[in-house]
Amino acid sequence: MLRLDQALGWQPGSSAVTLIGGRPLSLNAVGAGVGRPRRQDAGRPVTAAEIQHRLADQLADEIDRLEKTRDSLNERIDALRTVRERYAAEIVEPDLIAVYNASYKASETRGKAGRRPSAVS
Repeated sequence: MLRLDQALGWQPGSSAVTLIGGRPLSLNAVGAGVGRPRRQDAGRPVTAAEIQHRLADQLADEIDRLEKTRDSLNERIDALRTVRERYAAEIVEPDLIAVYNASYKASETRGKAGRRPSAVS
């Protein structure tokens, strides 16, 4: 609700006050003077058009964020589909593991035969 207050130019908490039937205060509203200097210019209150433009800008920003999130999710989904397809292709061919094990053992025996003991451990 604080984001809504900020977008509408209201004092923090004004959205909650409106939910229970109260009236919101704009950021430029001058109160009873508690904690304020005596001669403070009120400035110009936020107009309805400004509130509408701020809200439209905030909605556009949120749409942009959601589109980036969606694009990121689509990339992750595509990556997971690729992993799943590759994994499924390996499961379908049961001899693949046997071929891998045989080639691994062959490379291991070649590697041991050609190794020399190192002087520094």
